[in-house]
Amino acid sequence: MAAGRLGLLAAVDYGDRECVGYRLALRVRAQEAIETLDAACASRFPNRVEPADLELRTDNGSAFGAASFVAEEECAWQHQFESFAAVERVITEWIRLYKEQRPHSTLGYLAPKEYHQRQGERGLVA
Repeated sequence: MAAGRLGLLAAVDYGDRECVGYRLALRVRAQEAIETLDAACASRFPNRVEPADLELRTDNGSAFGAASFVAEEECAWQHQFESFAAVERVITEWIRLYKEQRPHSTLGYLAPKEYHQRQGERGLVA
C-alpha cells in the first residue's frame, strides 16, 4: 500500500471504556465524525432513547481522535499495512480484543465488555 494517512474515528463510552462505534476513513471530516457518533448511539441505544445526561467529550479536534482510544503504540504503529483491507482487519480485531480483554484500572481492572455486563447484572445499565 502506498504511504499515506488513514483516519480512525472512535466513539468510546466514557463510563465503561467500550468502543461503541468506529470508522476508518481516508478523510477525517466533521461528516465522518457525525456518522461515527450516530452509529455509536444506535449501537448503545437501539431504541434511540438517549439518557438526558448524555455528554459528548472529544479530543478537541474536528473528529474524535484515534490516540485517545487506540493508543497507537499498541496497534497501528506496529504494522506495515499492505492495503486498506489489511488496516481494517487489524484495527477491527484490535478493537474486539480491547473490548473483551484489555483491563482498565478505572474499571477495577476489568475489560469494558465484562464491566458493562456486570453493571447490567446489577441493573445499572439499560
